[in-house]
Amino acid sequence: MDIAHDLQLSDEQLNMATAIAAPFFADPIADSLRSPKASGVMDFCRIVRETALSGLWSDGRKLKQHPTSMPEFLSIASSIFSEQLLENLASRANHFDAVSGFSAVSDCFISSRPAVNAIKDVIWAIVEYSAAESSREAIIPNLSTTTSGTKVTQGQQQPPPLPETTQPGQQSSSGRLPIGSGEVDIPCRIQQIDLEGPTIAEAWRANATTNAMENLALSVGFDADPSSMAFRALPVYHGTDWMVEENESARPDPRRGRLRPSAGRNQVAPNQGALGVIWTGFSPLRCFLWAAFKAEVLHQIPNGTVKAKLERSWNCLPSTSNSGSSSSHTHSGVTLFKFRPSLPSAFDQTHYVMPKGREAEWERICRMYDVGGRTPPDWETTALVKYLWDQFSTVHGGVLDTWPNVLHCHEFRPQLNMLQSYTRQLWRTVWFGAGANALNNSHEVTYAISFKLAAPVPPKVSSGKEEKSRFK
Repeated sequence: MDIAHDLQLSDEQLNMATAIAAPFFADPIADSLRSPKASGVMDFCRIVRETALSGLWSDGRKLKQHPTSMPEFLSIASSIFSEQLLENLASRANHFDAVSGFSAVSDCFISSRPAVNAIKDVIWAIVEYSAAESSREAIIPNLSTTTSGTKVTQGQQQPPPLPETTQPGQQSSSGRLPIGSGEVDIPCRIQQIDLEGPTIAEAWRANATTNAMENLALSVGFDADPSSMAFRALPVYHGTDWMVEENESARPDPRRGRLRPSAGRNQVAPNQGALGVIWTGFSPLRCFLWAAFKAEVLHQIPNGTVKAKLERSWNCLPSTSNSGSSSSHTHSGVTLFKFRPSLPSAFDQTHYVMPKGREAEWERICRMYDVGGRTPPDWETTALVKYLWDQFSTVHGGVLDTWPNVLHCHEFRPQLNMLQSYTRQLWRTVWFGAGANALNNSHEVTYAISFKLAAPVPPKVSSGKEEKSRFK
């Protein structure tokens, strides 16, 4: 997710949106956002981001620090967000831990990246919420003036209707395209899975599809690594909480099953524009939990009128691919991409399996060559990628000339401890260059997975004879 993605608003909507966003931030950030902005069409996202982060750019160490827990992350973010929003983040993290079925899963995920990544995630959620609210408030007055007891005259433009409200998993009433529209109505490529249970873990095991997916990952031996998986053709997964309500090229397209490589801070590939990569995991539950964490904790704006993102329905717009178009309808939950690529890589591509136990050393080198995701202008891309690969030679020993198309690495630190409670499949993969294309070409299916919290199953009522025996 690119926080620099432009959101263009009119000058009226811009000032309305910044005023809506202001209460989520600490002073003086909030005061700065409340002040009128320059006239004309402006980039709302960049305004909010730069205003919010201006106080932290001078301390790069604080931005790059990996928080060890949610409380430490909230402490780092205390100079940016309002106390009310911080309390809400803490409450949502505690709730997510409880419903996930795993202990301290929020601490695990928040510690997997530098603090600035999660901070930008929260800022982006505020930006989207505020922009949507400003557009909604601009529509409602128009509706009241044109529909409250007055007749629309001929030639008068009628305002667009408000989006239809649907329940999670419910099919939209506009599920079919009109006859003669010229569009081809084909089944949606996204498969809906609705989980329900006292925890995500229990609901995952109770569902036939998700349980089978996880069991396939569990079928690999504990000591196996991706170099020995060629004969298994195991699927790999990628989870995201971005929906497809808007056809934006900067986001994944679940209908086509294609992911875009991105340069972001992580423990394997330095944050360089030349090293755009795609992450996948062998455990579908691990990938779903990551998407659910971002949806429920980082991207869930505190608003008592909306449902949790794992329950909320979203519009799936008709596909614009060459293969036809499905009618507009709804899904709910977050999306999980499933691929089945050749392992450990395609026959004509390079791969590297990071030796187990060298992950922390690799990460330390990675941080040394993090330049903020931008390729230095005096570097030619191919030369830069080769140079970066050479910096890890103390680990890989020069086994390849340049960065591999596929790099497999073992989980470590908090993620390893959390994963070991439910899976033996502890490998993740970074796909680069031709490897990313091969991954996308192996797409099998995209799932939309929702979760509804259900009360625990009540204990079995014993017979009178059994009850008496307990008290003898």
